[in-house]
Amino acid sequence: MERITELEDPRLDPYRELKKNRHSVGSDYFVAEGRFVVERLISSKFEIQSVLVTHDAPKDVEGLDSVRSPVLQVDQDVCQKLVGFPFHRGIMACGKREVRSHCDDTGWPERTLLVACPETELAENLGGIIRNSAALGVQAVLVGRRTVDPFSRRAIRTSMGNCFRLPIIQPPDLLTELARLKSDFQFETIGLSTGRQAISITEAEFPGRTVLLLGNEGFGLSPEFESICDRQVKIPMVDGMDSLNVASAAAIAMFTFQQSSSGIERS
Repeated sequence: MERITELEDPRLDPYRELKKNRHSVGSDYFVAEGRFVVERLISSKFEIQSVLVTHDAPKDVEGLDSVRSPVLQVDQDVCQKLVGFPFHRGIMACGKREVRSHCDDTGWPERTLLVACPETELAENLGGIIRNSAALGVQAVLVGRRTVDPFSRRAIRTSMGNCFRLPIIQPPDLLTELARLKSDFQFETIGLSTGRQAISITEAEFPGRTVLLLGNEGFGLSPEFESICDRQVKIPMVDGMDSLNVASAAAIAMFTFQQSSSGIERS
């Protein structure tokens, strides 16, 4: 463990002004915050550049002793000045991102669910979708170029580090990748919608290989992504309500798919 007392030490640069810093966008690196998120990073295959702890950091962080990269220690007041806001989680880590550009060309199981987010704007929503996907048996999450960075600190935090265990795929052109999944691997694309053309999810039959498309928070699925959907489904709601939070709606749709295939093992 390397103790640092100088705020301007260059080894602290990845953690500087985190609230304002958007350095993860277009960068090879990201910052993970908090014990449980950092533990999931440590247990993953992601490369860790450094770990930053304060004096009152949890002493029982699982796997910390096995980290081969530098573990930097600072006082709590130095840490708060460094990140730009009161930081009480005690531990952060800087990792190197690994985002795939294409779905693997390996054989997909007969029952496979993928989730596609063409234009999700809010990091909290994307993080929630990733967390739900990991819990409900989704094999990968595909994100479009107009979707928020899945490795922004808020998305990582909201996902509870599940972005380190679930494949995140960011194709150069999501429409092209969806078309390839349909033609080469016999996936069906199902859009989650509130439109009149959508049938109730309670009446829908899910194919063996499915890509679930989630719309933008404000306007839903754009016409170009609606056009690639084989079908559209909606979640029945009480009169006067026309939508759900996208992460909540996605969780319902994922669960419905898995129930239709008995895909969730109950403990």
